[in-house]
Amino acid sequence: MVGRYTAMIALLLCSIAVQANVVIYQPLNSDSELTKGQWQEIMLQLRERQIDTIALQWSQHEHSQFIDEDGRSRLQQLFHQANAQGLKIVVGLYHENSYYQRIQQQPRALHFYLRGLYNRHLDVARRWQAFTKLPAFAGWYISDEIDDLNWQSHAKQQLLIDYLSALNDQLATLAPAKPVYISSFYAGHSSPRQYAYLLERLAQHTDLELLWQDGVGTQVLSSDQRQAVQKYVCQKGSHIHVIAEIFNESVEHRLSGECRPSWFFSLRYMLPNYFASE
Repeated sequence: MVGRYTAMIALLLCSIAVQANVVIYQPLNSDSELTKGQWQEIMLQLRERQIDTIALQWSQHEHSQFIDEDGRSRLQQLFHQANAQGLKIVVGLYHENSYYQRIQQQPRALHFYLRGLYNRHLDVARRWQAFTKLPAFAGWYISDEIDDLNWQSHAKQQLLIDYLSALNDQLATLAPAKPVYISSFYAGHSSPRQYAYLLERLAQHTDLELLWQDGVGTQVLSSDQRQAVQKYVCQKGSHIHVIAEIFNESVEHRLSGECRPSWFFSLRYMLPNYFASE
């Protein structure tokens, strides 16, 4: 999530079962300066806030690589400290700023763009091969986001399904039985029913864990629009989850309600004293 999308995501899981509490973490270059002791403190504070999993939003952002071609990661202390203290890590893959512009293309051009994006995601994922063997590793996060503007046609939806299904299959070979997550958001460019249909198609034809950003922080939706989509998502059960933000609210405050919060955006907001802005 970059630009206005950077401030969009924390996740709310629709389930009455006991679930992991996940915080989204957007790694920046300045985070390489965090020490072993600071990561230990971060893990302890997350435990105090009932957080047991960290989801990296990306591990390559444009040309900023947080793991190199030889598998050396600038986030190694994060993994080691999470592993030592029993926290889990969901690994985000590749993100580029031009994504939202490129997905506006017509189906033929979009097909070739998604093929290249598929290869870039897998290239990043393969660098994490050694880390997938650690107990802390808990799955993958595809850093693309699915909106309600650019995937309205059946043809483009089918391209999206084919792309995500193929990517999910390859990620499963790298880390069998680990979940793969991707998020989406509704901004009023289609009806709630049309957006719900898109999510339903993705749920039926891929094995992905789908995440819906509820848009509270961006305030682009009316209460009626948000509730209409949320009602559908909450009825769909364990494979579609609701996304909400926490900027000034405590985690404990959001651990109640019809749709139980489970993922939160973001670690940088939750523990701002440890993270510089860039």
